[in-house]
Amino acid sequence: VFTLCHTHVGSFWVRDWERGTIFTLLASPASRLGLVLGRLLAGSLLILLCLGLGLLCCQPLVGWPWPPRLLPWAGVVLLQMFMGCGFFFALAALCRNYRFYINICSFLTVVLMFISGAINPVEIMPDYQRIAAHLTPTFHAVRSMRAVMLGTTPLLPFDLWMLAAWGTATHLLGYAALVRTTIRR
Repeated sequence: VFTLCHTHVGSFWVRDWERGTIFTLLASPASRLGLVLGRLLAGSLLILLCLGLGLLCCQPLVGWPWPPRLLPWAGVVLLQMFMGCGFFFALAALCRNYRFYINICSFLTVVLMFISGAINPVEIMPDYQRIAAHLTPTFHAVRSMRAVMLGTTPLLPFDLWMLAAWGTATHLLGYAALVRTTIRR
């Protein structure tokens, strides 16, 4: 659910590029940075709302216990949301075509899910996959979420740093693509 919400937040950007309405938005008195921050904040609130509704609806049905360390869990969720919004914003800025964006997102979501260790433990992967896994944001997201949910391993500051670094880098990449779009126009 979390990834689907991130994907759809990026799709708003893609639709604006595809329809050309991004230029109307950028011609408004608001600054580019204000536009990006406003949309990312609105998207983040939408993601939190969907996550909250999903937890409230599914928790009684599944019987999933709330994390024993709720505050660290909430911090990891917010950091993952920051990283996810940036990741899909950058993808949207680079794709600029809805069908292409959805195909790339679907492909990357599946690949990153398998390589993250969410399905198969990273320890049993071949060396090249293990190295690739450590370079992806999803590996650090899965490992940090397991740490706060299960409590069997410590929450590593390096994982949090990697999520923050990926989020910052992808937000900057998306913003640079947005600025490049308006300069060309």
